[in-house]
Amino acid sequence: MPSRNILDTICTIREVGSLLRIIDILGDSLYRTEEKSWEKAVGSQVGSEWTGFFDLPPDQRKAYLDSLKAQLHSLKVLRLRVAIDLPVASLYRICAWGRQNISADVVLDVEVDPALIAGAEISWAGKYIDLSRRTDLDRLLDKYGGL
Repeated sequence: MPSRNILDTICTIREVGSLLRIIDILGDSLYRTEEKSWEKAVGSQVGSEWTGFFDLPPDQRKAYLDSLKAQLHSLKVLRLRVAIDLPVASLYRICAWGRQNISADVVLDVEVDPALIAGAEISWAGKYIDLSRRTDLDRLLDKYGGL
């Protein structure tokens, strides 16, 4: 099996969904009779960032896919609602922070809501924190009668 863990490369629910679809396709290829069906499926369906994780001997492929699928389903979700579409680098920094400070198996579910104005709303394990500017604006409007 690969020395690095493919889960270390995944930060968002979208990536989890993509990898689950790939696992299903590769799982189907295990039962095809055509020659090199696994290699063809990897070559055509798996992005270059993940190809090396599927370079496996035939006798390890099914167990790897089953284990990976179980691990993906057990990831913990940190929900973020943000005002703007975040750059990929920012998502990876937030994910890395979450893995260091919250849980090693956290993945982000990011929703963009321009109504937040700026900042974010964060949900984790039944807890919620509102760090958006919309809340501040609402408080000002309440305090000063809607200006």
